[in-house]
Amino acid sequence: MRSLANILVDDVTLLIMRELCVKDVLKMRCTCRHIAQLTKTKQLWCQLYRRVVAEQGIPVFPYMRPLDILSPSLVEALVVHMVRLDEKTMSQKGARLVPLHQPRSVTWIRLVRGQWLLVASSDLNTSVISLWSLSSLLSSPESSKPIVEAYLDAPVAYGMVQCYNDELFVALYLRGTNSFIDVLTIRHIDLRPFFCHSARFTGASHLRFFDGDWIGCAVYDGYSIPHILNWKTGDVERLCPLPDPRGGCLAMARWHNCIATITPKTLEIYLLNHDEQSHYAFWRAVDLPRGVGSVSFFSEDSNSPLRFCLSGYPGIFLYQVNCDPLDDQLSLMLLWSYCPEFASPRPLITFPSFGVTGQTLSWLSTPRHNRYQYCSFVAARLFHSDSEGLPPLFELDDPNLPAQYLFGVRDFDEARGVAVFGNGFGELVLYDFSHSDPYIIEKLSLPVALLPYVPEEQLPVLPMHAITSFASPPFPYCRFQDTDEAERMSLFEFWRSYTLPRIPIGWDTDWENSSVWHCFTGNPQSHRDHAWLHENVAFFLGQPILLIRRDTDWGDEVVFMAGGLLFMFLEETGCPCLLDPSVSLGDLLAAVDAGSDPWEFTVTKSSYDDFALQEYRLRTMYMYEWERVILKRNRWQELHDRGGNVHPALLEPFPEPSNPFRKW
Repeated sequence: MRSLANILVDDVTLLIMRELCVKDVLKMRCTCRHIAQLTKTKQLWCQLYRRVVAEQGIPVFPYMRPLDILSPSLVEALVVHMVRLDEKTMSQKGARLVPLHQPRSVTWIRLVRGQWLLVASSDLNTSVISLWSLSSLLSSPESSKPIVEAYLDAPVAYGMVQCYNDELFVALYLRGTNSFIDVLTIRHIDLRPFFCHSARFTGASHLRFFDGDWIGCAVYDGYSIPHILNWKTGDVERLCPLPDPRGGCLAMARWHNCIATITPKTLEIYLLNHDEQSHYAFWRAVDLPRGVGSVSFFSEDSNSPLRFCLSGYPGIFLYQVNCDPLDDQLSLMLLWSYCPEFASPRPLITFPSFGVTGQTLSWLSTPRHNRYQYCSFVAARLFHSDSEGLPPLFELDDPNLPAQYLFGVRDFDEARGVAVFGNGFGELVLYDFSHSDPYIIEKLSLPVALLPYVPEEQLPVLPMHAITSFASPPFPYCRFQDTDEAERMSLFEFWRSYTLPRIPIGWDTDWENSSVWHCFTGNPQSHRDHAWLHENVAFFLGQPILLIRRDTDWGDEVVFMAGGLLFMFLEETGCPCLLDPSVSLGDLLAAVDAGSDPWEFTVTKSSYDDFALQEYRLRTMYMYEWERVILKRNRWQELHDRGGNVHPALLEPFPEPSNPFRKW
């Protein structure tokens, strides 16, 4: 029987150890067996967790199991994992790489609760979604295969994930000639998993949020108007009556009893009408303090504040939304900003996104002017600074990083210590910065339930057979290469399928003899492709539909529609002009038939020169040409060598320019 003195000595020893750093506690374990037993007590590691991890603000994954149900060894593993990540600041020198290159363009990736990796790889007309186990990938990458995969009948442009009652649901925005949003889940038959189809919304595009029963999209039924969709009941609600003439909805978030949307100019709040539980009404709007390059929302739960980050000149900015409907107050508060010293007249950073904890922000850093280097991945710890007031920055510029200049996709779990990167060339690489035992991390995480398949639910099982087509990232018309004859005729037929009340005298739909149709094919490689620029730079969402044309002394004159808004385009000026939103298509055609000049109805002219994405796109083409001409590297050829069905035009030798470093 132990004496009271020995017990008191143990208590004092534990009091001392809980004030030490983790490394010193582990060193004390090597002194003697008795001390080693004391260092394995759960109480000690719980106290170290609160002091070393929680109080110092080290990001902890939100999907962690409660501490009270974890064993002492698991609590110790959690603390050691978090401290190791924080001390190393995720140095790329010790990162472990797992290449998972695909035979299609990687168009969307997502890490799920630190346990799974979802990958959507797409070609011109189809896509495949696959689910991988992170534990298997990190423990035996050579023999690892997807847990389950399924084939879809359109290319995936974007997706979102939620664990609803611990069951995994995936919302996918599939973009082709006809866009739609699918909701998938995973079920099993005799422990064999399958992707099952839960819901589809035809005509919905530009997925913006996925929360509970609700999906937010920026375009529905051809109109650039934010909508919310109930994927369980099929209900669809329009948030505002008409498209915004200043641009489409770039981000949405469901928070408390309201929905927040961001356009290129404003933040708008829609409040839930308590008399009608599913109806939201516009409340207030506030102007954004700067122009938007790209934007994303984050709110950890209904009790935490709503935040969003945006990229714009001259850097990246984090704001908090202060919203009080009772006092009729809506304002924005700047929480954090990062403006690089080498900022040029245009921003050099873009595509910001939050980590899973909301305490880390990451973005892409584009190459500087007159510098030919790859885009790098940068992450910063928010609300944490060193003695100079700067946040700890982590920059990944590893040469093995998939080229982010060509439609790069990524996901980053800063608490788990893993990141995954993909691109349009089918390159896919998983980075592990923690070197922790993946199976231990899996035991620390809340499980994702795989429910058995119930035939009475009538959930269609997605096909497991492959459908092949040409590899190409999804764009307004799903192409990166030049349009061939069959695609050109299909495009003309699609434009003519829009029924017009009348065709004014002197106008026609003879697109075969048009000199500007090629400016609307959605090819970002073209310097002036307005289908691409209109959406990705000017932020007018929705596929442009050319309606009528006529020949003039200044080239072709075209009236087209995008997202429910009408635009005029003249070949000589090269920039679309927005028509008065109050003028309908029928009124416009009647006025033109009566002899009026359609330019009388224009209100604004689109400008592509003041947006970050325009600069990003130009640098994209710099890098694409530089690699093929200077480095003699064709990544499309590498995709073809991996078994991808690449369009022959992308495999042709790149012409030698007179000056490979010319300005675009």
